[in-house]
Amino acid sequence: MFSHNHVQLVSSSKPIIFDTTNNTYTPEGCQFELDANQIAPYMVETKSGDRQECTIVTYDFETDLNLKKLNMIQQACVCYYFNNELRLGFGENCGSRMVEYVHNNTHQPVKWVAYNGQNFDNYLLLNSVSQCKKEININSLFLKENQLISLDFGGRHSVFDPCPFTLASLKNVS
Repeated sequence: MFSHNHVQLVSSSKPIIFDTTNNTYTPEGCQFELDANQIAPYMVETKSGDRQECTIVTYDFETDLNLKKLNMIQQACVCYYFNNELRLGFGENCGSRMVEYVHNNTHQPVKWVAYNGQNFDNYLLLNSVSQCKKEININSLFLKENQLISLDFGGRHSVFDPCPFTLASLKNVS
């Protein structure tokens, strides 16, 4: 439901209202508690062969159809989980604001995780990186049969899609 500069999401418990005037909002009351003793940190191997802890960002884009741009889809909003915060971004540049925020707020390697990202979200992430105000270089990308399999940018960011490793559809997993 849209009303002035607010978006209201109705959940099973109570509505959550997001103020869209600043284009991002961290919902109050959203708490994510993970027991560090139960979860091993995600490690990546550096070029020198050392192992280093990695920051994981899970993200999902939502899009709409822009009839003014020859029926091209455009970013409508992005939801992402970073540093124990669930964050939302709205508007055409929400992806580039997300990339800049994550890039500026961690110095560790970053693994961007999106389910089915190689078919959809990775393309929007690539577009977002190219639209950042601060230039963030694309280090490498790998395309295979219209799938963006691999994307490395900014010297320490890379993507991962768990979809090819999931043996059942998400609808059947519970």
